[in-house]
This record gives sequence, C-alpha cells and structure tokens, in this order.
Amino acid sequence: MLIRAYGEHIASGEPYREELRLRLADGTRRWILAHGRPLRDASGRVTGMAGINLDISAQKIAALLEEEKLRAEQASRDKSAFMARMSYSFTFSIQIAWWKRTTCR
Repeated sequence: MLIRAYGEHIASGEPYREELRLRLADGTRRWILAHGRPLRDASGRVTGMAGINLDISAQKIAALLEEEKLRAEQASRDKSAFMARMSYSFTFSIQIAWWKRTTCR
C-alpha cells in the first residue's frame, strides 16, 4: 500500500501527506505522518521525491485517550441524569403511596 501510494505521487508529481499505521520488524505498531514533494529536473520532469516521516504515535495515543475520557465523562453525566430522574420518580411514588394511605382511611 505504501509503495503504491508513493508511486502514485511520483507519477502525478503532486505533494503528498499521509498518515499510516505501520508494523515494525519487532511487531510494534507505530503511527507515521509521511509528507513530501516531487523533485524535478531542469525540464520539469519528476525525478524523485523528497520528504520526511514523523512518528506521531504519542499524539495519536493522546488523542484516543482524550476521546475515551470525553466518552467516560458523558457516560457519567448520563448516569447522573438517569439517577436523578429515577430518584424523583421513586420519591414521587412514595409520596403518592403515603397520601393514599393517609387520606383513604
């Protein structure tokens, strides 16, 4: 996939910017940000690409952790709202039961 994408960028002569998830020789997975631009000869023909690959794994992990934190916070708010509704409903039911008991004697 990476080689095909690189070949397509050389063929088109367009700059590239890709985020890739690679598995290294030791089995670990890393997120890489690859970006570059074409190198041209005097006639304007693309002769190669110049670019850089940056390891962005730490940023990706931080973003995923932030998303998970936001989901957990929302779940906590949802649970609190549910408990408040249930508490009100339960309290209201007890009040009705007490009222029926005291007025229907």
